[in-house]
Amino acid sequence: MAENLESAVSSLSEQTKRLDIAAYYTHGDMDKAKKMISGGYKDIYAIKITFSSSIYGAALVFYNPTYAIMYPPYLIVTPSFSVDDMKTTVSWRQFEQEITENLNKKEHDDVLVAHMKDELAMGLNLEFGVELKRLIEMNDEIAINRHFMKVVQNRLGFQKLNISVDFEPTSSLEMELDSKSSKKLDPRELGKKDEKPAEGESGGEEEDDALAGKEIKLILQGSLILSPIKGKEIRDLAVGDRIMISIIDPNPKSRDLAKAFKAYDEEQQRIKPIPGRIVSFRHLASGGYKIFAIVAKGIYIRINEEEDNIKVALDQGANPTGGKVESSPSAMMPLIITLMVILLLLIGLIVYFVTS
Repeated sequence: MAENLESAVSSLSEQTKRLDIAAYYTHGDMDKAKKMISGGYKDIYAIKITFSSSIYGAALVFYNPTYAIMYPPYLIVTPSFSVDDMKTTVSWRQFEQEITENLNKKEHDDVLVAHMKDELAMGLNLEFGVELKRLIEMNDEIAINRHFMKVVQNRLGFQKLNISVDFEPTSSLEMELDSKSSKKLDPRELGKKDEKPAEGESGGEEEDDALAGKEIKLILQGSLILSPIKGKEIRDLAVGDRIMISIIDPNPKSRDLAKAFKAYDEEQQRIKPIPGRIVSFRHLASGGYKIFAIVAKGIYIRINEEEDNIKVALDQGANPTGGKVESSPSAMMPLIITLMVILLLLIGLIVYFVTS
């Protein structure tokens, strides 16, 4: 009897956990959450990629077409022929396991893999995701392969590339429970998504702490714009820095805000990056960063960034503290010298005419 009771309690606890995870990823929509648990709602794709050039590579990427978001890739790049034998037609779970097995063989360069993972993650940005959504809706497999080939060539520098890409519908719940490579939810986040705050409210204690005492009209979800060459290391960001932001929130007001910034492309129906000033910057103990940036009076963008080794694009129209760019004395020196020369010439001409 005790064993049966313990089994029942364990089963109930597992079911509650699954519902909490599904509710998180469906933003509190319990109907969709229940469908996700039963397998009737697939909200993401598992993208399986193999490529070969001078070396061989394979990557697994989870993609959410609703928000055009690409999760960080699980990647291997190696001279091993075993990676070249991998097939993208197998299930994503098997594909992920094969990547893990090849990584465990230690026939690759860890530094090279880490570098290429970062480079590929930068290429799989919001703009890439928006275009990918369009190609998927058109069911254009050839264009999808070319889309990925272009980003792999541009970011990883491979030429004469052979590439194979396959998609498999899955759910965020399956990714969370079955994927060994994806970053897992913080247990403290579970159960919060179904708490929908009224407009103008921060929606949580964390937001209250970050934006305490500030007028809040609207909070939207956003992501950072990366700049690998001219950007600022994310770890060096600070309150007051002005950064470029992508708005990824499905809220219809996202488009209205973008239009106010003249950052909405009507033809392609996409939002362009907008500038914002950091008002809260936290390095989380679990890894990654939580950032709040103000973009207009009372309007804030919440940014959750998992990666540590990235460079963030700054707003080039302002200095790092968000103030107006002022002319420095050194920048004014050529003008001062020119004016002095003109003044001396005028004085010389006056003296010449007076004495002649």
